[in-house]
Parts: sequence; C-alpha cells; structure tokens
Amino acid sequence: MSHIDYKVGESYTFTPQEIGKDSRGNEYLVLLDKQGEHEYRVYPQLVKFQEDNLPQEVTASVRSIDILGRLQFRLDEGAMIREHYTEGKYYLFHITDTRDDPNTGAHYYLIEDDFSMHRFYRDDCEDYKKGNDCILMVKGFNEKGFIKFEEPQSKKETAPITEQPNQTQPEQPNPNNWDNAPILDIGDEDTHLEFKTSIVFVPGQKNVADIDSQLDNILKELCAFMNTDGGELYIGIHDKTKRIVGISKDYPHLNDGDDRYAGDYEQSHDGYKLKIRNTIDRKCTSLANSLIDFEFKVVDGAEYCKITVKKAQRPVWLNGTQLWIRQGCRLKQLKGDDISFFITDTMNVTIQNQLETEGVNASTVSLTKEELEEMLHKIVNVRKQIDIPLPPPPSLDEVKEWVNWLDDGSWKRTREKATDKQYCIQVPVPEKITDPMILFCYESGAVNCMRYADFRRGTNMKVLEVRKTWNMDAGRPINILIAPPSSLLVGYSVDYNGLQYVKFHDITDFTPTAAAKNKGVPFVPSGFRMLCFKVVDGSYRKKLAPLQRTKQQRSQDAGEPLDSPIFVNEIALLNSL
Repeated sequence: MSHIDYKVGESYTFTPQEIGKDSRGNEYLVLLDKQGEHEYRVYPQLVKFQEDNLPQEVTASVRSIDILGRLQFRLDEGAMIREHYTEGKYYLFHITDTRDDPNTGAHYYLIEDDFSMHRFYRDDCEDYKKGNDCILMVKGFNEKGFIKFEEPQSKKETAPITEQPNQTQPEQPNPNNWDNAPILDIGDEDTHLEFKTSIVFVPGQKNVADIDSQLDNILKELCAFMNTDGGELYIGIHDKTKRIVGISKDYPHLNDGDDRYAGDYEQSHDGYKLKIRNTIDRKCTSLANSLIDFEFKVVDGAEYCKITVKKAQRPVWLNGTQLWIRQGCRLKQLKGDDISFFITDTMNVTIQNQLETEGVNASTVSLTKEELEEMLHKIVNVRKQIDIPLPPPPSLDEVKEWVNWLDDGSWKRTREKATDKQYCIQVPVPEKITDPMILFCYESGAVNCMRYADFRRGTNMKVLEVRKTWNMDAGRPINILIAPPSSLLVGYSVDYNGLQYVKFHDITDFTPTAAAKNKGVPFVPSGFRMLCFKVVDGSYRKKLAPLQRTKQQRSQDAGEPLDSPIFVNEIALLNSL
C-alpha cells in the first residue's frame, strides 16, 4: 500500500518498530506498514509505550494528508485502553496535576499508572493534591474508549493516599485507605504462612514496577519454605490487615523484566504461573518447581493467588549460592558454618527417611555417615528405574557397518550385525552421515567425544582390535552413540532423592578428543547418576529449546524434572523421538 492508497478517517494496522524523540523532546512511535515498505510517525497522547515491550500490532487512523502527500496519523488508543482495563475492577493511580477543562470549565485530576494517562473529573479539587495516589474503579468506557471512573466510596468518606514524612508508601493500594476491599479470614504470618501484595511492585518503592526485584523476594520466601517445613504464600494480600488488594495490577507487567520468554506471557492465570515458574527454573535448584502448586481465588471481585509449598528433601539454593530458611515469620540467609550444619542435618534426615521407606530401621544400624550415604545411593539406584524410549535403530539398508565391543573394551568392525553373544555393545554406523561423531557415555555422567574417522583410523574390517576404547576407571559405558555433528545429545539422570531429570546439549558442546579412553567431561552435577543417553536429530532443536543447556552448564545443571508442569509438551515430544 502506497501513500495514495490511504484515506482520511480510515483505520489501518501497523507494526510498532521503536520509540523516538523529535527536536522538541516529544516522544513518537515509529510504525511500519503491513507491506514492510514505509515507516510513519504517530504521537501517543495517553498510552505510555516501553521500548522493550512494544505491542505486536496497533491500529491508527489517517488524520490528514497535506498537498505533498505527507500523512498524519492518530493512534487508536481507546481500543488499547478498553483491552487493558476491566470494567468493575479497582486500579491505583498517581495524581500528577489538577486542571480545569478549557471547554467546559470542569475540574479534573490528571492521573496515570504504568500503562496510560487519564482524566478524572471531580467537582471538588481540594480533597486530592498533586503527588497523592488514589484508588478508582473503572465504571465504563465512552464511545472513544476513554474511561469513566468511580470512587470506591462516597467522596465524603474517601481519603487520598498521602505520603507522610519519614514513611515509605506501598506500591499497591494501601488497604488502610481502601475500606471496601474484602478481608481474608486467615491467621497471621508464621513459619508456614506469608503474605505478599504483588509479584511486580517492591514494598517501599512507591508505585514503581520492578518485577525482577520483587520476584527475587518471592523466590526467597519459596526457597525458605522448601528448606524448612513447607508452607503457604498468598499473593495479593496485605500482611497487616489481611485485605485482598488483588493481583490485577500485576498482569500487565508479566512480560517485563529479564526473561527470555518476555512477550509470550498471556494476562491470565497460566501466564501468571508460567512467569513465576520460569523465574524459579532460572534461579533455583531444579527440583523447586515440582514442590509448588497454584490456586487462584476471587472474593467479592478481588482476586488473589495462593502458592502451596512442599518441604524439599535436599537443600534448595537461590542463584546457586544463597540458602534461605524460615524462622517464625521472618527469613534468614544461612552463611558459613550454618550452611554445613544445615546440609548435614538435612542429609541425615533424608537418609533415615529413605532407609525407613525401604524397611531398614536406621536407629539399629551402626554405620558411618559415608556408609549410610552409599547405602542410600545403592537403594535409590536399584529402586528408581525408568524406561526411557530410545530411538529405533536404522534399517539394515541404511547401515554402513557395525562396531562391536567386548566387556574388556576390545572391538571390531563388521559389515553385518554380529551374531556372537559375547559382544556387550553393538552400534550401527548409518550410511549417509558426513563426518560422524562417536560418543562414549558413562553412568557417572562423563561423556567422551571423538570423530569416528579418527576412532577407526588404521583398523581393518573384522579384525579384533585389543585397544582399550573406553575409560576403564569409569566402567563400561551405558551408551555408545554414533551420530552427525548436528545432532542433540539427550541425557536422563536421577538424583539421591530419586527425582529424574532430562536435558540436551549440542554434540558440538563436547570437544572431540584424540583418544577414546580419555576421561571426557561431566554431563550432570556431582551426585547425579545417568540413566541413559540418546541422540535426536538437530531439526528438533527449536521445538525442544527449553530443555537445552549451554556448554558451560554441562556439569552445573541437571536439566528439567521429568514431571515438570511447565514443559510437559516438550518432554513428551522428546520421549517420543
């Protein structure tokens, strides 16, 4: 569509590109037409756009076309406002100025929140002052989409939220000034109970959205519950009065912050849960997500979120180094010797519980801590077995040759699959692979990678090679795999608690070595045991992206729990391949 195709008064859709400033300092939005050929400027009047969170699409109407064919657009902000605000719900606004309407002479307050600016008309402009906060209900929208506000009480009873000297102001509606807000009939904060008003707004930072900082506060509480005795975290509840201030103000900010999934969160219960779970996944021990459950409830139109937290059987770390516990109604970060004592106590309880589960009375067994740990390890290894579906071998028409190993590590190549039962491992080499890689994968988690051409260099077909082709100290590999360099190496592991994990790396994350018996590099953190490995075609990388880990995370991250509630589809797809 060219300039001459536009008509004054007609509306068109555009893709926002960036926010700019003109010579007068006024911000404008750069719009790209649907054909991707022309860019236009439009000056927002009400909605406040953020550079890192631009909408995917906006509607604008042609305001005028001058004699040179230049276009002026008017953004359809009314539609955006109708979509953002919900009729009948309360919102917190900041008063930036008090003015008179030049056309009618009526008094109004210029108010704003993090999304847009509005006018709130009120006869008496003495009650509220510039800099106050006020709580208003969205009563409806006019034909242009602009808001009709209503106060939660009669104006005689309503008091503004004022800022007192030497006092910090909460970012959410202060329940003490919102007498109509319902009260949740529940006890006070203690070892098993905590209240938060928001996952977006940090207490003490008045009406400032900082979802990363506040989610860190939320994660401290969750980790502390996991490391103590479990508990319940309520979001959208004021801790002193138990009034339900609600979580509606959080939804518009779910796509804010340092998050690779920003832009994908819906303003819904699912989006709310995923935002929290994805943050947990980035910053906490892998098992943390399996220990929490969500509930969303509404009381008299006010919605809150309840997170039930289970006790963990091993320490749950925040950001890899922080260990938080619950002491009464407060948090405590353990440091120094306290960490050692906590881990030792937790391990002893876990061992005893596990032994009792297996029918062993730990009090009658005279064993050292190391012997108990070894016993637990063996119990878990024997008891926790899973049947991971492995990809079918290539058809005989696609196999170039076979590599066959004896228990002592000696091997030979054959054109056909060997029928001799003495071979413990037999691996087909597919016909159509360019520069295949061979991977020796051990139960301990070590992976050794070689170019297959280097591995078989100098060997003759059907001649038994007595070279030790794997690391004898690591034992016999649980899998030997031959695959293209573009493939994905998938690993399934289990920890001391029997929790199972899965992740994948690019094969190129494992630098080829010169010798097959090289020790290799760890695939999982210390204390984890590998169940099995398999290779998957690299074309699935994008669909399985949440399960991928970087080269630097090979020995630091076990991956996602197999029963992860977040990546159910990705794990199901991976298991089916």
